[in-house]
Amino acid sequence: MNSRGIASTSLPGVATGLGLALVSGLMLLMPGPAGAVSSANDGSDWSAQGSLSSDSAVTVQWDNTGNPTSDVVERDSRQKLAHTDGKTYASVSKTIRDAYAAAFGSGNGQGGLRVSVSQTEGLVDQSVTVDVSGATGGTSQVGSLTGSYVQIFQCWGAMGADGKPDPDATDPDPSTCQVGAQGPDAVPMTHQEDRFVGGDAALLKGGDWATYASAGPSDRQDPPFLSVDGQEDGSVMNHQSTLFNSTTTNELSHATVDGQGKASRSFETQTGTEAPGLGCGYRSDQASTRTCWLVIVPRLPLNVVSDTQMGPISPSIWAQRLQVKLAFQDVPTACPSGRSRALISGSETLGAAFGSWTPGVCNADKLTLGYSTVPDPVARTEYAAGASDAILTTQPLAPDQQADYVPVALDAPVIGYTLDYVPECPVASGLSIAKVTTEADAEKCGYASLDDLQSDLAKSGQQVRDLRLSPLLIAKMLTQSYRGASMSPAPSWMAGAPANVLDDAQFQALNPQLHLGRVGGDGDARMASTLLVEASRSDAAAAIWSWLLADPATAAFLSGCPDAEKMTVNPFYSSRTYIGCASQSATLEAKAAAARAATKKPSTYVDQAISYPPDGSPYPLPDWLDNGYAAPASRSMTETDWLPRDDSMALTARDTFNGGKPAASSWCQTTTDSTCLPAPGKYVAPSGKQAFGHRQAFTITDSASAARYRLPTASLCDDDGSHCAAATTASLHAAAGQFDDTTVPGVQQPGPAEYADGAYPLTLPVYAAVRPTLAKADRDAYADALTYITGTGQIPGFDVGDLPPGYAPLTAHLTAQAARAIAALRAGTAAGSGDPGGGSSSTGATAVSAPTASATAATSSSTSGTGAVAVAAPPGDGVPSGAATSAASAVTVTPGALAPAAAGTESWPRFTLPLGLAIALLSGLAGPLMRTRVRWKVGR
Repeated sequence: MNSRGIASTSLPGVATGLGLALVSGLMLLMPGPAGAVSSANDGSDWSAQGSLSSDSAVTVQWDNTGNPTSDVVERDSRQKLAHTDGKTYASVSKTIRDAYAAAFGSGNGQGGLRVSVSQTEGLVDQSVTVDVSGATGGTSQVGSLTGSYVQIFQCWGAMGADGKPDPDATDPDPSTCQVGAQGPDAVPMTHQEDRFVGGDAALLKGGDWATYASAGPSDRQDPPFLSVDGQEDGSVMNHQSTLFNSTTTNELSHATVDGQGKASRSFETQTGTEAPGLGCGYRSDQASTRTCWLVIVPRLPLNVVSDTQMGPISPSIWAQRLQVKLAFQDVPTACPSGRSRALISGSETLGAAFGSWTPGVCNADKLTLGYSTVPDPVARTEYAAGASDAILTTQPLAPDQQADYVPVALDAPVIGYTLDYVPECPVASGLSIAKVTTEADAEKCGYASLDDLQSDLAKSGQQVRDLRLSPLLIAKMLTQSYRGASMSPAPSWMAGAPANVLDDAQFQALNPQLHLGRVGGDGDARMASTLLVEASRSDAAAAIWSWLLADPATAAFLSGCPDAEKMTVNPFYSSRTYIGCASQSATLEAKAAAARAATKKPSTYVDQAISYPPDGSPYPLPDWLDNGYAAPASRSMTETDWLPRDDSMALTARDTFNGGKPAASSWCQTTTDSTCLPAPGKYVAPSGKQAFGHRQAFTITDSASAARYRLPTASLCDDDGSHCAAATTASLHAAAGQFDDTTVPGVQQPGPAEYADGAYPLTLPVYAAVRPTLAKADRDAYADALTYITGTGQIPGFDVGDLPPGYAPLTAHLTAQAARAIAALRAGTAAGSGDPGGGSSSTGATAVSAPTASATAATSSSTSGTGAVAVAAPPGDGVPSGAATSAASAVTVTPGALAPAAAGTESWPRFTLPLGLAIALLSGLAGPLMRTRVRWKVGR
């Protein structure tokens, strides 16, 4: 962390359809220079691999060599064992002490066990990378019990004499650790991963945990979890815990160490919002703590330490832990003595940024900055109706709406994923990759040599971080065109489709480095066949559709034409226009109509062609299939149950980081569970997460949310894969350098998608649009806040007021444009007076305001607005080649896109205009039900 060293926490964000909720204030402004220099390890190196650096990274060793004082765990009588009546490390069995020293001490032949944690300060609910090295006894068998492994979990600390968390505690108490609920990598039928202490009866004798060491089969056998408020929780092992379970826990139960003594895992650091029992992140209105602990417990094979009755908090095993102290951000509730208020609503993609800027503005000048997330079209509707005076938008308002447009950020929608590598030989080879021993069989398996095969096999279970996708592949996932996207049994017309995106020939051509096996099980097939998306309309979704429809091959596929492999779109999602294959249209439509007629559909389904972009929802609604199963009360499951959505892109990132969002496939009946209203019941998601080593989940999220959870994101490619671009600070700057002017002065938009020069094709500028007719005091308040945001607020980092990872600092051109707009706002003049929008082609826009990433001149994307999009038919009558071509002339942006004025044709033709508007507004008013969070930090 830099010298501003701040503590912190988290607060649930409130989305409101009126754009006025959540005036949670904080921090003010010291106008920062446009060319402010960022420091090293400030997070600006966020990348498609899901990695970034931090200056608060820490490395600890099992033998304490070089460990920070707070992270030392003595391996002698100086270590007191909690709950043992004063016993010490010396009281632990010599067999266990010697075995651990041999496997993990500095004399183990690999330098000793080392654990590096990528970030330890300024934490919110996010992901950190935990890298393990220098262990012995490892294995590459994912989930195996035969090798060394580590258990990783979070503890809040220790209780002081005053009954409150002790900020000066030198060690966490094992009772305060969120562990024992079984993480996604748990191995069944072993107490080594529970809160079990039965094998340590001798050590526990005389201590307050003695009863748990001698408990009988009918008694509670696990020591209670002690909550941060001092309350003891129910039995975790008996599923009576009210504070965490296998679905909500962040623990990693069995992180296998490989044959080189290494392991790498992403770990979610949970705040008091996600884990109330931990209470990490100080807040004045409830029990909480500024510091928590990350605990890593190394484990040995059963043939070395054979007692299976000892979980990670059992004294003999707990004594072997490594620990790293974590500092979380505070959660303030107001801006003390705020002199004025500036309210702003809109773009959810700026949630992380405003979580930092809001307290930054308060600290600098005691100005309360209120931010609420609402769908982008709703924000523009509110502005036009006079309900909001300042909104965030990537699109200009209608020409009759006066506004001063201040560029505040560069971000982008991205395709995030969690994909564990499971290499396999092609099914046609008839070979099992683990049994290949000859060069000839290695070649049959698709490898150049046996050494290459064995090297690839050693990666089994590791997370894929170099994925490439095309517009066509993404369109197939959005339209549930893969066989795995359908509930079982799939309709007969899907029999010829690939099982999932991994089986698609184009995916395999784009990703030749991957020898992925086929997905086992319907649930996994669903995860690799679809994208987890948000339910609210957004400018990010509009950008996705503009990009997809500007690609000729994708536009033709959505219209009903077959692709190069003769695959056609799910007939329920065809626009039925057959662009590029007109001579086949009659045959293709007859086949599609027969497929629709033969499918069991929900009673509410109306058979009409889809229009793109969809009008009634951000992405096509999955309501085309009813599986016909006889459920209690004859309720059948629908495709909507099978393909859940999230309330925001922040949630889609978090859920995908955790392995995906399960389908609502378990029937819950009100006669046995009164919470399952309305009667007679409903389908709910089963508990638990995808098993580690076999996770497959894909999502559309925003770049900042992906960076927060260290979620890998796909490189986007033209259809033949000759050019690809991934979202990074540099690629966003490259795209910004080629933004086009709009007809509204002061506002720019992305241009056509060309990848060759490294410009990320979905880059978006976000503007604060402020009403210039406000009273002078109000205009000055907005101007002061925006001066901070576009100055100091553009410095990348993890502290209050910084620009969080996942955003690119404004370019020099956009910074200058912001200064002109802020000056116009202070003067009360209309936007763009004397400013023709920006003219990126001749203004040197590729210069950046922070020199951490060099901007490369490049072309940008076709991410235009939610207006009408007409895709020109490619020449000829066959399927387009799919090569990425400039389609700028085919994409039209209509300024001022508002909440939907017409029902979508994909599934809502029966809804009228008033209901369509109501739905759009309700999506904003549903804030208290959403888990979208705004992160704030204040000084200690």
